Amino acid sequence: MIMGGTAFPGASTYEISIQPSEIGTRMGILGTANNQINLSLEADGSLKLARGSEVEGEAGGKPVKNFTATVTSQIRLQPGHWYRIAVVYDLKTIKLYVDDKLEGEAECPPKAYHAFINHLTVGSLCGWVFKPHTFFKGDIRQIRLYGRNLSQNEFLK
Repeated sequence: MIMGGTAFPGASTYEISIQPSEIGTRMGILGTANNQINLSLEADGSLKLARGSEVEGEAGGKPVKNFTATVTSQIRLQPGHWYRIAVVYDLKTIKLYVDDKLEGEAECPPKAYHAFINHLTVGSLCGWVFKPHTFFKGDIRQIRLYGRNLSQNEFLK
């Protein structure tokens, strides 16, 4: 778990390289409790990216409008292979890249309350604070987190 304002409320980029050791069950890759970013490897080998309205904001405020922006990859990951994944949020859309190829995007408005409850889990999804679950099985390397939206030519190679 990474603390200290790591799940950015605004424009951001998350990069991570993964090598799954198996496929067949859902596994978390990146997770937050307040819906800033959730990235999972699904049982069929696809990647599922989601960003949504906050669960809880300042002083326990609930979201006025609930939404979830979701992107599912076309590519199906295979065990034993390395994949470079980038998630880019530019305050309008959330985009998913695998090995420098855009896999999809979804409209996603900014939410001010994403600045609260901003821890990030790596290698799992996240329930409430300090409750990771749905763990990744495999290897992870080259994690980069940016508080801005990187262009595709700035990704790790």
